[in-house]
Amino acid sequence: MRRKIEFVKNCPVCGSELDLNVVNVQCKNKNCPAVIAGRIINFCNNLRIQQIGHNTLKTLSDYGYVKEIIDLFKLKSKAYELENLPNFGRLKTRVIINEIEKKRELFDYELLGAIGIGGLSLKSFKDIFKEFPFQEMIQLATEKRFSEIEAKLLSINGFAEKKAEIVVNYFKDRSEFGKLLKLMKELKIKKYENNNEKPIAVISGFRDKELIEKIEKLGYEVSDKWTNKAAILFVKKGEGKTKKELLAEMKQVPVKYV
Repeated sequence: MRRKIEFVKNCPVCGSELDLNVVNVQCKNKNCPAVIAGRIINFCNNLRIQQIGHNTLKTLSDYGYVKEIIDLFKLKSKAYELENLPNFGRLKTRVIINEIEKKRELFDYELLGAIGIGGLSLKSFKDIFKEFPFQEMIQLATEKRFSEIEAKLLSINGFAEKKAEIVVNYFKDRSEFGKLLKLMKELKIKKYENNNEKPIAVISGFRDKELIEKIEKLGYEVSDKWTNKAAILFVKKGEGKTKKELLAEMKQVPVKYV
């Protein structure tokens, strides 16, 4: 007789309810020690801080040195104490601190991509900050202008509504946003600029795959949404004057009819 296996519904670490509606089942309690540990490990992995693994983090956590991401950047002042922890010593402590200190200077996309906002990657934030500057996003979040953040995110080509909602909800959580602001004070944040990026061609009135491929072969990155970084606008003939054409005229962006 087969025995029915009951699926685990509560976190084995803190006892809180598990979120079973996601691919990777996770605890709903954001203050769960396992959730926090996962967030710290994720941060280290994203920034390639290789010396902070699960065992090292557990020791640092058990002895009260690391409870949040920001605590990593306070370890330098505790170097002498860390040397006396189990399986640490002077050399290991020095290597760990050196790796962390190298990350005090980060690009804007590295910071938000590494802290684990709803699974959004470093690349996601690199794409965001091409059109929506980091400092502007932080300013809007500080002023609780969440609808403006959402509108700007949705204006980015290919950025899904669900992702925009994840980012906005993160900023609405003032506890998490407060932690980010404190972390920023420990770091020097640089604006990422890629001078090798392709110029953007906005298209209007068509989605012809072959035509889009031809435009891409000309060296453009194609967008079907207007962006203030548009280098040229391609418009289908006979569509009448579109809103994108009016924007192009206002911004003095050249228009080509196809």
